[in-house]
Amino acid sequence: SSLDESSSLSAVFNQWLVNTGRGLLGVDLGPVNLLLLVGVGYALLVFYRTAPRPAALFVLSLAGVSFLSLAVPDLLLGGDRSTRIRYLIPAYLAVQLALAHVFSTQVLTIARRSAMRRQRGWQLGLALLLSVSLGVGLVSAQSRVWWNKSVPRSSYYLPVSSMINQGDRPLVISDRRPIDLLALSYWLDDDVKFQLIFPPQTLAVAPDFAPIFLLNASNRLKKNLAQQGYDLTLRYTDDHAPKAERERLWQLSLKSNAKSNATLKPARYSAHEGT
Repeated sequence: SSLDESSSLSAVFNQWLVNTGRGLLGVDLGPVNLLLLVGVGYALLVFYRTAPRPAALFVLSLAGVSFLSLAVPDLLLGGDRSTRIRYLIPAYLAVQLALAHVFSTQVLTIARRSAMRRQRGWQLGLALLLSVSLGVGLVSAQSRVWWNKSVPRSSYYLPVSSMINQGDRPLVISDRRPIDLLALSYWLDDDVKFQLIFPPQTLAVAPDFAPIFLLNASNRLKKNLAQQGYDLTLRYTDDHAPKAERERLWQLSLKSNAKSNATLKPARYSAHEGT
């Protein structure tokens, strides 16, 4: 969990910048994230100076408490709690309330002639934010995998499901948690069957299926299948995933010497053979 994970300060700071663009506009703006963060900071300063004091204290407290209660433990004890957008929804809501107030007072009110240039700057900023938000919304609505679905975890769904669906009677074997397969199953045809392996138990591949795939398999599961006389062919490598999880999909086939046997003795699947 994030409580146990250790992240460098540079990684945490970088994710804060990324989350600024994602939390407010729905997209990572790259180097522009820093400019957006500076702009938000300035807008909050203007909000504090122009808003009624009770409203300003409430909104800024909502943002500060939500963020600092997660950021301070990360900086002092390690972790990445403050990099998870779902934990910071109150803070982003407070920032949006502050921005709404600032734009309404700086853009919609009639300014003095001497302040017209500053007003045009706020108008330009509002138009830019609305244009980017609209563009991101249109793009994300057409995208099947967006950043909020965790690209490292879900980018393989479409290519892998396409490979599996091409089979006549496909079987997918996995020893991962069932919840990890639910999202992928949405993209699979109705005739695709799963065989879930939970150690310790006797491992025997279900008969009368072809092709047979191995999905996100642990090393011990691949070792057990190799002992039963199966060849494993890597079918899909996920470049977006962590290095230890890049080998997403394997295809099983019986070795030539194993095909001559009438039956195969199932191997004992042990949880103590390593991962």
